[in-house]
Formats: sequence, C-alpha cells, structure tokens
Amino acid sequence: MAGPEVEEGPTDRPDPHVEFHFPDPEFSGYAQLMDMIRERQEEQKYIRDEKRAWQALAGSRERVQCFFLDYYQDTGYVAPDSWEARRETLEYCWRQFVKDVGAFAAKTGFDEDSWADLVDVNDVTDVPGAFWQEGMAAGTLKWTICMLVSYSCLLETSYIEETGCDSALPGVRGWIESWRLNNFLSPGLYVSKSTLTTGSYVVGRMCGLPSTVVADTAGSLGDAPPAQASFTSGSLEIHLDPEFLLPMGEFADGWMSAAHQLYWAKKEAGVTPGAGAASVEDQIFRAGALALAPVVELAFILMHEFAHVGTGSHCEEQCCQARLSAQWYASVASRNGVVGGPFMNDPDGLGRDGAASPPSGEVTFRTVCDDALSTEVVAVVQLARPGVPAGYGDWSMTTTRPANC
Repeated sequence: MAGPEVEEGPTDRPDPHVEFHFPDPEFSGYAQLMDMIRERQEEQKYIRDEKRAWQALAGSRERVQCFFLDYYQDTGYVAPDSWEARRETLEYCWRQFVKDVGAFAAKTGFDEDSWADLVDVNDVTDVPGAFWQEGMAAGTLKWTICMLVSYSCLLETSYIEETGCDSALPGVRGWIESWRLNNFLSPGLYVSKSTLTTGSYVVGRMCGLPSTVVADTAGSLGDAPPAQASFTSGSLEIHLDPEFLLPMGEFADGWMSAAHQLYWAKKEAGVTPGAGAASVEDQIFRAGALALAPVVELAFILMHEFAHVGTGSHCEEQCCQARLSAQWYASVASRNGVVGGPFMNDPDGLGRDGAASPPSGEVTFRTVCDDALSTEVVAVVQLARPGVPAGYGDWSMTTTRPANC
C-alpha cells in the first residue's frame, strides 16, 4: 500500500549574500555619541603608542643619587611641563599646606592668587625657574603670604604662649588680618632695600641641588650681617630684602623641580628606588618639604616684623618677637613636616658631601636683641617627629635671652 505523498520543498540553495536591513537609530544625539566614541578610540590609540614608546626605553635606565634622592628612571625621561602638571605635583607635596590654605579661603574668602595686591612695592629682579616659571621669587613670595595669613590664627592658641608679650598676640593677629584685607591703615609690605643694610646672598649647591643659602657679603655696618627684613614704625612699612628673597626662591625652585621630576617619573615611567633607599613616595615628600622650608622661613621673618607692629622694640618687650616667631615657626613646621630652613639653619638632613642622612628635627634661631650690645636671643626647637606631618604642638623649645634685654 502506497504511503502519503510528501510535497517536496524548493530545490534552490539560499543566496549566502542576502543583506539584512535594520532601521537606522532614531534617538537624538546619535551623531554626537558616534563622534565621542571615535574620539575616545583615537585617544586610546595615542596612549597605546605612548606606552609602546616608553616600553622601548624601559631597558635603558639611569640612577639618580643626591642626598636622600636615590632612584632609577628611564633614561631621557622628562616630566610634563604644563602648569596643570606642576600644580598636581605641588598639591601632592604640599597637600597639608594647600588644604589648610583652602580651608582658610573657604572661611574668609581669601584668594591665593591675590597675593600681589598685598605687596606695595616689589623691586626684585626676578628670574624664571624650572618650576616657578612665572619667577622664582614670585612663586615663593606668593606661598609665603598664603602661609602667613592662613596660619596667623595660631597666635591666639595655646601653641604660642609664654612669649613675654602674650597680651599683644591678638593685636599682632589683628594687624595681619588688616593687611590681608588691604585696609587703608594696614601695614604695607615692601620688597625693597630701603632701610636695610646692603648685603648679598648665594645658594650653595651639592650634586646639582641647593644645599643652603648663605650671606655672601657683610652689610654696610662692617662686620654686621645684612638684615633680611625690617619694620619702620612711623610709616608702618615692612621691608623684605629682594636680594634675599630671590636666592630663597631659587632654593625652593630647585627642590620643587626635583620633586616634580620624581613624581611624574613614578606616575608615568615606572621609577624604582635604589637598593636600601626610602620609598619613592617618601623621597618625593621630602623633596617637597625642602622646597617648602624657605617659604616657612620667610614667613617666620615676616611674622617677627608683624610682631614689632603689634608690640615695640626688642628690649622693651624682652625680645618677645623672637620667641613668638620661633614658636609660630615650630608649629607650622611640625604641621607640614618641614625640617629646617636654608638660611638660619642648614636644611635638616642635607650633608655637606651630598650623602644621605636622616633629619634630626633640631632647628636653631639666633636673633639679635640689642644691636648696640650685639646680644642675641637663641631659640632651639626640637620637632617630635622630624620630617613627618604631625600636630601643631609636636615640638619643644628652649630659649636663652641676654640679661640686659
């Protein structure tokens, strides 16, 4: 018996080249999205090409050694030069200081970039630096002013006391605040030689980096050292020697440039520390702290002069200006991990031979109390945790004062 008939299907094979047509996207912004995707693809290709170029150099390494700096980087690597890159380095190295300035600005409206408005006269012949490209003196003076006004609040705290003129501390702070607000009757800052003894300063160097700032010639009083700043009571003028500011700026620029190079070498080129050396992060921070040291020192000098605005002469106030400013310096240095300035004290841990040495945390201040008798106040500060950002009060201080003052 025959089975059911089955109808045969088509015998031709389907065309493999049939094109399927889908509807075009209708949502808005499609063209912009595609442009963004293509742009990101081009950026990724550029990054891959850059990475291959750096990998090609990876087999060629050079060692950098100077003081505590000891690391290997790709030969020929140069850190990016834009202000955005340099600002990133600054905020990494000075993160506590920049954060404190920002907090002060949020409460008071202070603008870190309005510093030039607080300088009545600026006679410095500035020089562009590797880091402070707008001028080594300008870059350093900007942050000196930011430090002085932002940390002036310390004058009315328990960190600064038993100075010999504690009752005058609110007044000193008030004069600094008046100056910050640029009031009509506020003190004026003059970066000028007027009223100062003539002197010059040089930056000592070791293995290519600044090691100290020293007076190169005596002042106009013969063997007396040149004065770095002075206060004129009649006109309320505070004068800062421009020929002192510039080498201090050169010192700051040299160490910030070193910190910038290492920061970006770590970020982009896989830098590694030398055998037995501190971590790269510690080396970066310490270089940045040394760049901050002249800023703290200049602010200390100006704080001494503002103390004169709010008090009087040295001997009338038992040389309290020296003790007040030394305690202020200790508080700020402890807060930011600074371990000694380049002029009054050899920068802590920078040996004369360029070899690495740990910071001791001891900072010595010698301040003339009576010019006629050549007597001086000596304050020795000992930081509890040298080279480490700590509390405002992590320090101790001993002071000797001449009997006649």
